[in-house]
Amino acid sequence: ATQIVKSMCEQTGLSGVIAVGQCSTLMQISAATKTMQLPLISLPSGICKEQYSSTDYSVFGMHDPLHMVNAAVKTMAATSASEVVIFFDSKQSIMVLQDLQNSFTKHGISSLTFQVDTNSGALVTDLNAHMTRLLKKKVFHMLVLAEPANVFAILDHANASLVMQQNYFWLIIDTGIAKGQIRHHIISNSNVALVRGGTTGINVPGSCSAPVRDVFDSCDTDWIRTLDTRFVDAVEALAKALNDAVTESTFNVSNAACNPLQVWSSGPSVYSKLTSMSGYNSNRGVISFNSTTGHFDSQGIEVVGSFNQKLSSPIQFIQSGMYNTQSGALSVLFREKGVSLVFPNTFLGFKNETIRICSTEILPFTIYRQTFPNKTVIVGGMLKDVLDILAARLDFRYSVKVPDDGQWGGPQAGKSYFSGCVGEVQRGIVSIGGSTFTKTAIRDSVVDFSTPLFQEANGILVPRPPPESKLWNVYAPFKYDVWILVIIFIFVCAAVTWVLAYFSPFTAYNLRLEFAIADEIWLQEYIWSIVGSFMQQGQDFYPFAMSPRAVLAFWWMFTVIIYGTYTGDLTAHLTISFTDLPIKTLSDLVAQSAVKPLVPEGTNLDTLLSSSTGGVYRQVADKMLMSDTLPGCIEQTFQGKEACLTDYTALLYVARANCSKVYIADEIFNTATVAFMYPEDAYFGANIDFQFQKMHETGIMQKLFNTYWSSDAVCSSGSSTEADSINLEGSGGCFIVALAFYGLGLLTLLVELLWTKALKRHPLDCVVY
Repeated sequence: ATQIVKSMCEQTGLSGVIAVGQCSTLMQISAATKTMQLPLISLPSGICKEQYSSTDYSVFGMHDPLHMVNAAVKTMAATSASEVVIFFDSKQSIMVLQDLQNSFTKHGISSLTFQVDTNSGALVTDLNAHMTRLLKKKVFHMLVLAEPANVFAILDHANASLVMQQNYFWLIIDTGIAKGQIRHHIISNSNVALVRGGTTGINVPGSCSAPVRDVFDSCDTDWIRTLDTRFVDAVEALAKALNDAVTESTFNVSNAACNPLQVWSSGPSVYSKLTSMSGYNSNRGVISFNSTTGHFDSQGIEVVGSFNQKLSSPIQFIQSGMYNTQSGALSVLFREKGVSLVFPNTFLGFKNETIRICSTEILPFTIYRQTFPNKTVIVGGMLKDVLDILAARLDFRYSVKVPDDGQWGGPQAGKSYFSGCVGEVQRGIVSIGGSTFTKTAIRDSVVDFSTPLFQEANGILVPRPPPESKLWNVYAPFKYDVWILVIIFIFVCAAVTWVLAYFSPFTAYNLRLEFAIADEIWLQEYIWSIVGSFMQQGQDFYPFAMSPRAVLAFWWMFTVIIYGTYTGDLTAHLTISFTDLPIKTLSDLVAQSAVKPLVPEGTNLDTLLSSSTGGVYRQVADKMLMSDTLPGCIEQTFQGKEACLTDYTALLYVARANCSKVYIADEIFNTATVAFMYPEDAYFGANIDFQFQKMHETGIMQKLFNTYWSSDAVCSSGSSTEADSINLEGSGGCFIVALAFYGLGLLTLLVELLWTKALKRHPLDCVVY
């Protein structure tokens, strides 16, 4: 500033000064021009908070700082921002920063300031680290107020720190920056806007009008700064004021000097012409002086934002907003898909781009219809339905690939990247992990998860043991202990009846009645009589006394009850075979050795079991075998030697179609939500989450779930039953027992022949007769 003032004082005959620079420099120049009564038009490169009165011989060629602050705040408010980080450098006014924060607070937006340089002007060394913390804290709105070189450095660091994706919004307050300069420091589809003022219609015809081209030969709207066009305004305004003053009879040619000090007597007249200028059309814009603020005002403050027609299109800056300094209203000028956007690149869809998706096969959610050598796959199932809905709503095409290692994704020893689809999302190979990925804390540390698709748990798919033989089902209505008790009760009843008849004085045999028979007091006859009545074949005689008859009456009642119970259940047992399914829980699985637990490698369950330190999970981990893929895990279960442990919905689908081969154990465990996966801080994540929420609210997701998982009963553990007609196997036990008794009868005949023929004994000598 000292050198500028010195150079100015070396000049003679100055009639006015146009100064461009920082606010502090302009203040020192203003002090010098004031002493010589030279009219001064100050063009600050930033926002100056200092005010000048009309007696200072100085006019600001800029907007009121409060208007610039309000325009910036309202631009951020138009994006529904809740928190803003303000990046500034040491050249900026603390009073302006305070105004920014106060205005944000009035709009319900919290703000945090961060100085990007030291007082000596050097950038802070840990700027990247601070940017990364913004990513972790999910702060998406940034405002930059700094010198151009520092603005570009901030944008470069933001790009390197991944905080310039499409879900981040960067607003730059103009400090002498051209749109073309910004374009070289941002990435395609980023949301960067520049709020600038002091001119009229920088982005409309007339920006490169004749007065502008007089100063800037190669006029390019992308590279012309508002500071440049305000300079043209200043030249036009000062020339008009001088021309108007020259016509006055009292006008004197300037004789202003510094040493010795000489004031210009006509300086106040020229200054008066400047401050009375109103509605002067300079053929580039209308110039008007605001007596309240001491500034030259334009018709509004504009916002120009970055825009890509397609993802691959070059970046252009277009006018997206206009702030009216009189009404204080921000008009959003850009519309896309019926939505007004002050940041034109705000993500509303993928603009017909092809999105790469990694998916693992899990029926019926993801079905591989056809796999190509490059790992691309044509998919079916619920995944295809969900992707088709998203593609229609968010304007994208998609290509699904198989994970290179075939795994879902888990930590890898000695590596920073996960395996499977999780690792491919983490490394940016694909944009989305599209399947029923279980949300866990360890996965959530490297990728982001979408709104949940549904609740998922792990189950156990167990090979079904062969059905039990129906050969002895004819006796199945009674358990073996009932049969034993019935047989014992036959002999007990026979013995009690015989004792009562033998000792009763009212027995026909004991009364020596003429029709009495010896069978009345023979034990073996009572045994046959009880058996005959039990088999409902009747009996040869009845005891004469009332005491044994009372016992027989209760025996007949017992026989009726037993017979009704037995025959009522007999048909069911003759037509149904029962199979006991022994594995119902994880504890049952580890308690036996015939069936081994099998787990797909790289799944959430693999990680859970492998990292467990105790309990039944550790027992399963010690015995489990690994399968390369989930379909392979299920397929091995059909061989009968392994039980597949994986997502319950996948097992449900398989079990319903193969009830004769497998079943699902009763226990479900490790319940969690399943969802899609995105890279951390994905710019499209919030939009897909919103679509998922709408699909849940409108019932689309439930309808799709019901389509692929019907409400039919699932094959579960317990006793399995299979109904069939009565066949030889079902009734064969009856024939076998009959043949056994026939054989017993023949054996008894042989004993009788041996008794009489070989031993020469009389039949009545045998104690059992």
